Amino acid sequence: MKIVSVVLVIFALVGCATNQPSERGSNTAAADSVEFMRPYELSRTDVSVISLGDVEGRSCQANIFDDKPSQEQAIVLLKVAAAELSANRVVLRTCREEKTDSCRASWVCHGQALQVEPLR
Repeated sequence: MKIVSVVLVIFALVGCATNQPSERGSNTAAADSVEFMRPYELSRTDVSVISLGDVEGRSCQANIFDDKPSQEQAIVLLKVAAAELSANRVVLRTCREEKTDSCRASWVCHGQALQVEPLR
């Protein structure tokens, strides 16, 4: 009986370890509503461009049971963060791999969230 209890506890711990919190919900529909914009396009005169602030997307492997982080996931999370600010465009500034105290490995992307509308 003791062995069964120990095995159940181990499975519960492994199950908790693999269920990393949803990073900003990983809402791909929100990410699809945001398009990339090149920095030189900020000088366009046929649209209104409003900066909504800096955004970050981080794909993190907190422990050995989590999936490996990827640049693609970090980019999706960057777009989700921009969508949460009601942005429809984002300028990608940087993406890089890094290690932190909370992540064994991670990809981090930084950008600027923008609201772009045609001039009337």
